[in-house]
Amino acid sequence: MILDHELSQLTRPETGVIGSVGFVGLGGAIGFLPSFVAIMSYTEATPPKPTAPPDIMPALCFVACGVIAVICLVIFGLSVYRNKGLAGNIRARKKQRLPVA
Repeated sequence: MILDHELSQLTRPETGVIGSVGFVGLGGAIGFLPSFVAIMSYTEATPPKPTAPPDIMPALCFVACGVIAVICLVIFGLSVYRNKGLAGNIRARKKQRLPVA
């Protein structure tokens, strides 16, 4: 037997490891965004400026953080969506009676 407040606590969404990594990736992508925009402005220059490896690394970090954020946050969102109505479904079940000896 489980009480209502225990059921509510068990079905409350928590970020967990995947959600935390997703939010860290999102923060990294936001942090690298200005560098990425500056590097993209190199392509608009006439003639185009050459890009050196130190210029490319922030762009690669931005892309990696963005990909990590999208993958992890989608997984987190799916788990939250899947468990969204779980407490209501459990509460709506027919009550089982204990067998009388």
